[in-house]
Amino acid sequence: MRKVLRLAQSQEEELKNKLINNQKIDMMRVDVYSKEFWVKTFIGYLAFSTPFMILSIILNLMGELPIDINGEPRYGVGASLLFLIYFPLMSFLFSILNWVIVMSGYWLYIKLKKLLPS
Repeated sequence: MRKVLRLAQSQEEELKNKLINNQKIDMMRVDVYSKEFWVKTFIGYLAFSTPFMILSIILNLMGELPIDINGEPRYGVGASLLFLIYFPLMSFLFSILNWVIVMSGYWLYIKLKKLLPS
């Protein structure tokens, strides 16, 4: 009776561990076709480079760092406003570039997976 109880408990623990591992794998998986992937990459580019944008604007307003627009250095509020418009646009373009790179890698992974034996 005790052997059966120990066996049932060990099987139950093994099933719990498998479920926990499967949940961890599912949490790590990202669907590259979903809207969530786009939002995460865009916010990632925007959030991680925002301190540099703020520093550039402060230095521009102080007259230390120019913002070059068509090869012409500009200072002041007008240049800072143009930079504020330009900055999210570049974040969006970088997220598109990131998606292209990820999708090409995913495509290559699928092709190589078909070639390799299981």
